[in-house]
Amino acid sequence: MSAQTITVYYATERIVLVSQAVTGPSGSGSGGGATNLAYTAAPTNGVVTSDTGTDATLTLADGTNAGLLTPAGFTKLAGIEAGATADQTAAEILAALLTVDGAASGLDADLLDGNSSAAFATAAQGATADAAVPKSLYDANTVLYATADNTPLALTVGASSIVGRKATGDIVALTGTEAGTIIGASSTTASGIVELATSAETITGSDTARAVTPAGYAAAIAVQPEFFTVAVGDETTAITTGTAKVSFRMPFAFTLTNLRASLVTASSSGVPTVDVNEAGTTVMTTNKLTIDANELTSTTAATACGITDSAIADDALITIDIDVAGTGAAGLKVTFYGTRA
Repeated sequence: MSAQTITVYYATERIVLVSQAVTGPSGSGSGGGATNLAYTAAPTNGVVTSDTGTDATLTLADGTNAGLLTPAGFTKLAGIEAGATADQTAAEILAALLTVDGAASGLDADLLDGNSSAAFATAAQGATADAAVPKSLYDANTVLYATADNTPLALTVGASSIVGRKATGDIVALTGTEAGTIIGASSTTASGIVELATSAETITGSDTARAVTPAGYAAAIAVQPEFFTVAVGDETTAITTGTAKVSFRMPFAFTLTNLRASLVTASSSGVPTVDVNEAGTTVMTTNKLTIDANELTSTTAATACGITDSAIADDALITIDIDVAGTGAAGLKVTFYGTRA
């Protein structure tokens, strides 16, 4: 018995088909006929044909079973370069990318270390890294400034300083005095720095440039002259001598600076004389308050009163005595001048 072989090459595989004569049972000596095999190729399978038996279909290989290679698989394998491997490391891939890196490489990375292109300087902002401002310039309490174009410098700002520029020179850390010079003084028509007036300046009241503080205002009010008038009898009844013709209590502490007396009807003869007492003691130990005959006011008296006790206590009992009544004098009033203590 002779055998016949058919070799089929598909892709890189070789398929050998063997045909042989079929004999009878062993030892029968009877002969059999020969079987002719052929192979028909197709894109999706291969068919082995037999002229005496059933044809055999060879299917395509899949993920489980071996089989024929598809035309597309053949093309794919043919495109793999000689020596190519499937186990390249990241370093090997990076090295390969670097061989084609460049402006025209076509590589387009969306982020660099997590930053988009907006986070980096453009060519207009600085062509090289040398144009960037190093962090080393930024020490504590410093600001960046320049005295010429494209020359950033660090300026240390000391305590109680203001960054600014005077009429001439560069940007500097200004002292309070220098800043005040730039701002200028305030006026009735311009805002600016204003100095506070002392209490003495406020009391004097002639300064036009300084501002008044609440304390200065209170001090000025405290020394403003005050007066009040006390009537000693009615307007028409002639006055008579006596002690404590009128008595009252001081509503506040008072510094007495002057006393005046006046009449509605003058004395035709004699000099009306008035005494003022604090808690029973006169405030005029020398010259009393007098109104000359035929006069209506003590301001024209020949002898002015002399005040010897000017500190009148708050709530002190004040009494007014008439030491001399004169003749026909009426409508006596006494006016107290001074300041609140």
